[in-house]
Amino acid sequence: MTETTRFKYATDLPLAYESVCNYEDLPEGHFLITNGEVGFMNKPHPILPRTERFRVIAQCNLTLTGFRTFTTQDEQFFVDESLDRSWDRTRYADLFKNGRRHEDYQAVFDETGVNLAPPERTFRIDEPVVTLCTGEIANYGSWIYRLIPKLAELPKDDRALFLYHPQSWMKEFLAFFAPDRRLVMHDPTKFYRFRDAHVAGMRNLGVYFDDQSRAFYQESAERAGGKSDHKKIYLSRINQ
Repeated sequence: MTETTRFKYATDLPLAYESVCNYEDLPEGHFLITNGEVGFMNKPHPILPRTERFRVIAQCNLTLTGFRTFTTQDEQFFVDESLDRSWDRTRYADLFKNGRRHEDYQAVFDETGVNLAPPERTFRIDEPVVTLCTGEIANYGSWIYRLIPKLAELPKDDRALFLYHPQSWMKEFLAFFAPDRRLVMHDPTKFYRFRDAHVAGMRNLGVYFDDQSRAFYQESAERAGGKSDHKKIYLSRINQ
């Protein structure tokens, strides 16, 4: 039987940076999805509030497994989305099932914490980094609405960006949106131990961009030059 370590859900993690996310035309307390509305995979979805704050937390001796599962040296557990109030452990318990590639952590969730099998080997990263981990790390759309917006307000420092980026379009994105940042490859099949890490949480949920992300993309588009007559471009997923 594999031994496991008990981790409590992270609370009061030290902040390296925090900003309030503002949204256009959303009244106070507005929810993107109402309770019980049919959502992803035609399943009833819990209430999903907008992300109200963008948080970057600071940690020493932090462990990363898979795509985005972090455990601290004082045995706390979190993922990127748990840094805002959208966190719902029942949703994540369903995602972290045995046999899911790179997301199989042999995790057992309950009300107060999670039991995880400790990694057999970790690769140590000694240089200071900011991690841009997220779900669906190789998905183009996920980069557009999950990953790139994290760059909109990252503190200007010398930290390398730690993220999965083996494909040419990913490298092109990073060369354009973060031209002065050093890149460190994240292999989700490996476990990592960071000496000094900043972890960027989510900026936007439900493909709804806050004003700062919209401004970041607008400024980036102006740098790119050229102009399209189209207001919106729709991409079909039929027969993908």
